[in-house]
Amino acid sequence: MTVSPLLADPRWVRLECMTTNEQTITLIVTTIQPRASCPRCQQFSTRVHSRYVRTVADLPWLGITVRLQLHTRRFFCQQSDCS
Repeated sequence: MTVSPLLADPRWVRLECMTTNEQTITLIVTTIQPRASCPRCQQFSTRVHSRYVRTVADLPWLGITVRLQLHTRRFFCQQSDCS
């Protein structure tokens, strides 16, 4: 069984902004990797398919909710024989 990581490699993310209020800290992070490997054939692709946001909430830190919004991309596999 292959296990994929919950978050992107720290070398390929950029902190865009951090917002705070009395109850919440939100970190907005964007992936900056130029390519990704296909989970089926392992070939790299640079063709972006779509974008989406993953939100991770942690346990409160000193009573303050911590949220991480990861803005990331999906890539098309460009291998013609890959399903």
